Amino acid sequence: MEENNYPFLGAIEDPRSIEAKAKDWNFSETASAVPVIWEEKTLDQVRFFSRRDQDGSSSCMAQSGVKMLGIENVVEEGIYEELSATPIYQNRTNKPAQGMWQQDCLSLLCKPLACLESQLPSQKISESQINASYPITQSETDTAEMYRASGYSFIPIDIEKIASVIAEGKAVQLMMFFTADEWWLNTTPYIKHPELQSSSDNALRHGICAVDYLLWNGKKALAIEDSAVYPNENGQRIITEDFLLTRCFGAGYLLPLQNQHAVTNKPKYTFTKPMVYGMYNNTDVKNLQDILKYEGYMLNSIPSTGNFLALTAQALKKWQVGHDILDFQNETDLTQIRAGAKTLTALNNIYE
Repeated sequence: MEENNYPFLGAIEDPRSIEAKAKDWNFSETASAVPVIWEEKTLDQVRFFSRRDQDGSSSCMAQSGVKMLGIENVVEEGIYEELSATPIYQNRTNKPAQGMWQQDCLSLLCKPLACLESQLPSQKISESQINASYPITQSETDTAEMYRASGYSFIPIDIEKIASVIAEGKAVQLMMFFTADEWWLNTTPYIKHPELQSSSDNALRHGICAVDYLLWNGKKALAIEDSAVYPNENGQRIITEDFLLTRCFGAGYLLPLQNQHAVTNKPKYTFTKPMVYGMYNNTDVKNLQDILKYEGYMLNSIPSTGNFLALTAQALKKWQVGHDILDFQNETDLTQIRAGAKTLTALNNIYE
């Protein structure tokens, strides 16, 4: 494929193993339950942050990713920052191939890479230009350290869950697939080829940033900002629920740039029952999460949900190793991590 034919092959399938994907953090453990109120809006009433233009490169995942970082800064500082996608795209695992998979993009957004656009341009440049070597200055590194995320999480393809994250003031990165005639000329894309799959030869794959939720002609929908700006000069599009469910193959968001749910007072709790992977909305697990945050084994930026999944299992294993407690038989299988008798005794000795 000749460079610049289609900057719509930027979102690629995740090549990782099932075992690696099982370690990913997800919505059930990282999101707050923010209520969503659906209201009719026009295009000029939805949130809008910036016009990005990837024209000439397949950097859509990096472009939508750094937009999420800029919006996260609005949540914390009240200021939107235009950050450069170049260092994120440059550090992709599959380089020199085009595009990125979502987990690779999100993990890079947690590293000190995304400096200001004014320091290192990423807009309206070709694939070869955005891939060109560049010297990293101390100023760029210092800036990137300020804006990196503390973590990332995946969301089911569910418009209510995606909207609840946006209701926190955040943005959500979506990986979409479509044909040119479904997407290219339409502010509101629609299904024209119901048989299309993300792996189809004629499927274009693209990363976008969802920034608001609304009712659009009575239907639940998401307002997105697209770094492939045509036909709307601002890159705004409306993704209805039916298009989302049919054409989205990945959704993720960033955890705060700074801690917002810090546990500063020593928790006090008595544990009496074992805790195992798969528990949901459990009071014991919630108090365990508070302790893990207090001791620095879990990010303070994540609410204590009481759900015991990959995030809690990883943090608990580190706590057990740090306290010289071998309370697990298979440390490589997160589903086998548990708070058994040895862990409960140690916890109660400290926090009862």
